[in-house]
Amino acid sequence: MAAAASVAARQDALARSPVYSWLSTSLDGLASIRAFSLQGQFARQFTAYQDANTRAVFCFMDMSRWLGLRLDLLACVFLAATAFTLAGTRAVLDPSLAGLSLVYAMNLTGLFQWMTRQSAEVENFSTARATQRLGAAPRRGANLARTSPTRTGGAGRRQWSRWSACWPTRGSRPRRRR
Repeated sequence: MAAAASVAARQDALARSPVYSWLSTSLDGLASIRAFSLQGQFARQFTAYQDANTRAVFCFMDMSRWLGLRLDLLACVFLAATAFTLAGTRAVLDPSLAGLSLVYAMNLTGLFQWMTRQSAEVENFSTARATQRLGAAPRRGANLARTSPTRTGGAGRRQWSRWSACWPTRGSRPRRRR
Protein backbone atom coordinates (compact mmCIF):
# COMPACT_ATOMS: atom_id res chain seq x y z
CA MET A 1 0.00 0.00 0.00
CA ALA A 2 2.78 2.42 0.90
CA ALA A 3 4.59 2.05 -2.42
CA ALA A 4 1.40 2.47 -4.45
CA ALA A 5 0.30 5.45 -2.37
CA SER A 6 3.73 7.02 -2.82
CA VAL A 7 3.41 6.67 -6.59
CA ALA A 8 -0.12 8.09 -6.48
CA ALA A 9 1.02 11.06 -4.39
CA ARG A 10 3.86 11.69 -6.85
CA GLN A 11 1.44 11.52 -9.78
CA ASP A 12 -0.80 13.99 -7.97
CA ALA A 13 2.10 16.40 -7.53
CA LEU A 14 3.17 15.97 -11.15
CA ALA A 15 -0.37 16.56 -12.39
CA ARG A 16 -0.84 19.60 -10.16
CA SER A 17 2.26 21.40 -11.41
CA PRO A 18 0.96 22.07 -14.97
CA VAL A 19 -2.29 23.44 -13.57
CA TYR A 20 -0.46 26.06 -11.51
CA SER A 21 1.98 26.80 -14.31
CA TRP A 22 -0.78 27.23 -16.90
CA LEU A 23 -2.79 29.43 -14.57
CA SER A 24 0.25 31.62 -13.91
CA THR A 25 1.04 31.79 -17.62
CA SER A 26 -2.53 32.69 -18.44
CA LEU A 27 -2.64 35.46 -15.87
CA ASP A 28 0.71 36.87 -16.99
CA GLY A 29 -0.29 36.92 -20.65
CA LEU A 30 -3.92 37.87 -20.21
CA ALA A 31 -3.67 40.94 -22.43
CA SER A 32 -2.07 38.96 -25.27
CA ILE A 33 -4.59 36.14 -24.94
CA ARG A 34 -7.46 38.59 -25.24
CA ALA A 35 -5.78 40.53 -28.06
CA PHE A 36 -5.41 37.40 -30.20
CA SER A 37 -8.79 35.91 -29.12
CA LEU A 38 -7.23 32.74 -27.70
CA GLN A 39 -9.50 32.46 -24.65
CA GLY A 40 -11.12 29.25 -25.87
CA GLN A 41 -7.81 27.54 -26.57
CA PHE A 42 -6.42 28.48 -23.16
CA ALA A 43 -9.64 27.36 -21.44
CA ARG A 44 -9.54 23.97 -23.23
CA GLN A 45 -5.90 23.43 -22.29
CA PHE A 46 -6.59 24.40 -18.67
CA THR A 47 -9.52 21.97 -18.60
CA ALA A 48 -7.26 19.20 -19.91
CA TYR A 49 -4.67 19.90 -17.20
CA GLN A 50 -7.40 20.06 -14.57
CA ASP A 51 -8.84 16.71 -15.72
CA ALA A 52 -5.43 15.05 -15.44
CA ASN A 53 -5.01 16.49 -11.95
CA THR A 54 -8.48 15.33 -10.91
CA ARG A 55 -7.74 11.77 -12.07
CA ALA A 56 -4.58 11.70 -9.95
CA VAL A 57 -6.38 13.12 -6.92
CA PHE A 58 -9.19 10.58 -7.20
CA CYS A 59 -6.67 7.75 -7.49
CA PHE A 60 -4.99 8.90 -4.29
CA MET A 61 -8.35 9.34 -2.54
CA ASP A 62 -9.42 5.85 -3.61
CA MET A 63 -6.26 4.40 -2.11
CA SER A 64 -6.88 6.27 1.12
CA ARG A 65 -10.44 4.97 1.21
CA TRP A 66 -9.16 1.43 0.52
CA LEU A 67 -6.91 1.71 3.59
CA GLY A 68 -9.79 3.13 5.62
CA LEU A 69 -12.06 0.24 4.68
CA ARG A 70 -9.45 -2.32 5.68
CA LEU A 71 -8.92 -0.56 8.99
CA ASP A 72 -12.68 -0.49 9.60
CA LEU A 73 -12.84 -4.25 8.98
CA LEU A 74 -9.98 -4.83 11.42
CA ALA A 75 -11.76 -2.68 14.00
CA CYS A 76 -14.98 -4.69 13.57
CA VAL A 77 -13.10 -7.97 14.03
CA PHE A 78 -11.39 -6.63 17.16
CA LEU A 79 -14.66 -5.36 18.62
CA ALA A 80 -16.43 -8.65 17.83
CA ALA A 81 -13.63 -10.62 19.49
CA THR A 82 -13.84 -8.34 22.52
CA ALA A 83 -17.63 -8.69 22.71
CA PHE A 84 -17.54 -12.50 22.43
CA THR A 85 -14.78 -12.70 25.04
CA LEU A 86 -16.83 -10.53 27.39
CA ALA A 87 -19.95 -12.61 26.74
CA GLY A 88 -17.99 -15.75 27.59
CA THR A 89 -16.87 -14.29 30.89
CA ARG A 90 -20.24 -12.83 31.91
CA ALA A 91 -20.43 -15.05 35.00
CA VAL A 92 -17.13 -13.72 36.31
CA LEU A 93 -17.14 -10.14 35.04
CA ASP A 94 -19.46 -7.39 36.21
CA PRO A 95 -21.71 -6.08 33.35
CA SER A 96 -20.65 -2.48 33.98
CA LEU A 97 -16.99 -3.45 33.51
CA ALA A 98 -17.92 -5.33 30.33
CA GLY A 99 -19.63 -2.21 28.96
CA LEU A 100 -16.64 -0.09 29.94
CA SER A 101 -14.34 -2.57 28.19
CA LEU A 102 -16.38 -2.29 24.99
CA VAL A 103 -16.31 1.51 25.13
CA TYR A 104 -12.54 1.51 25.62
CA ALA A 105 -12.12 -1.02 22.81
CA MET A 106 -14.10 1.24 20.47
CA ASN A 107 -12.02 4.25 21.48
CA LEU A 108 -8.83 2.25 21.04
CA THR A 109 -9.77 1.10 17.54
CA GLY A 110 -10.72 4.66 16.56
CA LEU A 111 -7.37 5.91 17.81
CA PHE A 112 -5.58 3.10 15.97
CA GLN A 113 -7.35 3.98 12.71
CA TRP A 114 -6.54 7.66 13.08
CA MET A 115 -2.87 7.00 13.87
CA THR A 116 -2.50 4.61 10.94
CA ARG A 117 -4.08 7.02 8.47
CA GLN A 118 -2.00 9.94 9.74
CA SER A 119 1.24 7.99 9.61
CA ALA A 120 0.43 6.85 6.06
CA GLU A 121 -0.24 10.44 4.98
CA VAL A 122 2.91 11.74 6.64
CA GLU A 123 4.95 9.00 5.01
CA ASN A 124 3.45 9.71 1.60
CA PHE A 125 3.77 13.47 1.65
CA SER A 126 7.13 13.79 3.35
CA THR A 127 9.11 10.93 1.83
CA ALA A 128 7.58 10.45 -1.61
CA ARG A 129 10.00 12.80 -3.32
CA ALA A 130 12.95 11.72 -1.19
CA THR A 131 12.48 8.05 -2.04
CA GLN A 132 12.24 8.91 -5.72
CA ARG A 133 15.52 10.84 -5.54
CA LEU A 134 17.51 8.21 -3.63
CA GLY A 135 18.02 6.01 -6.67
CA ALA A 136 18.35 8.87 -9.13
CA ALA A 137 21.63 9.99 -10.58
CA PRO A 138 22.89 13.40 -9.48
CA ARG A 139 21.69 16.32 -11.53
CA ARG A 140 23.97 18.08 -13.94
CA GLY A 141 25.54 21.14 -12.39
CA ALA A 142 24.77 20.08 -8.83
CA ASN A 143 28.42 20.26 -7.76
CA LEU A 144 29.58 23.81 -7.06
CA ALA A 145 33.26 22.89 -7.33
CA ARG A 146 32.92 21.55 -10.89
CA THR A 147 34.64 23.63 -13.53
CA SER A 148 32.33 25.38 -15.94
CA PRO A 149 32.84 27.83 -18.78
CA THR A 150 32.54 31.48 -17.93
CA ARG A 151 31.07 34.26 -20.06
CA THR A 152 34.47 35.01 -21.54
CA GLY A 153 34.82 31.42 -22.73
CA GLY A 154 37.54 30.41 -20.28
CA ALA A 155 37.29 27.72 -17.65
CA GLY A 156 36.60 28.96 -14.16
CA ARG A 157 36.29 27.26 -10.82
CA ARG A 158 33.77 28.37 -8.23
CA GLN A 159 35.12 28.38 -4.73
CA TRP A 160 33.43 29.17 -1.48
CA SER A 161 35.78 29.99 1.31
CA ARG A 162 35.45 31.73 4.65
CA TRP A 163 31.64 31.88 4.54
CA SER A 164 29.35 30.91 7.35
CA ALA A 165 25.67 30.09 7.29
CA CYS A 166 23.32 30.84 10.16
CA TRP A 167 19.68 31.62 10.74
CA PRO A 168 19.18 35.23 9.73
CA THR A 169 17.95 37.80 12.15
CA ARG A 170 16.14 40.92 11.09
CA GLY A 171 18.32 43.07 8.90
CA SER A 172 21.31 40.71 8.93
CA ARG A 173 23.14 39.16 6.02
CA PRO A 174 25.57 36.26 5.79
CA ARG A 175 28.99 37.62 6.61
CA ARG A 176 32.47 36.71 5.56
CA ARG A 177 34.77 35.45 8.24
CA ARG A 178 37.94 37.46 8.62
